[in-house]
Amino acid sequence: MPNPKPAPDVYLAVSKGLGLAPSACLVVEDSVTGVTAATAAGMTVLGFIGGGHASAAQIDKLHAAGARHVFDDMQQLPELVAQWTLSATVAAP
Repeated sequence: MPNPKPAPDVYLAVSKGLGLAPSACLVVEDSVTGVTAATAAGMTVLGFIGGGHASAAQIDKLHAAGARHVFDDMQQLPELVAQWTLSATVAAP
């Protein structure tokens, strides 16, 4: 990548490789740098705080960086993806 995170390059390359618009991509990230990069790419980001590094401060930082929702249990992911898919479908023209 020409520019590492927090630049959006890696996420833009992936969306291009998949043939998808960035707005059609959902990213799960656990770092402020990653959330910043994916948000800058124009993607929806879910912040993940599993793995024992969760704190109120980290949750606030992920939200401030652009995470739409922050969660701590991967069992929540299918429902979060379903909600995002539904909202993306409703928003489509």
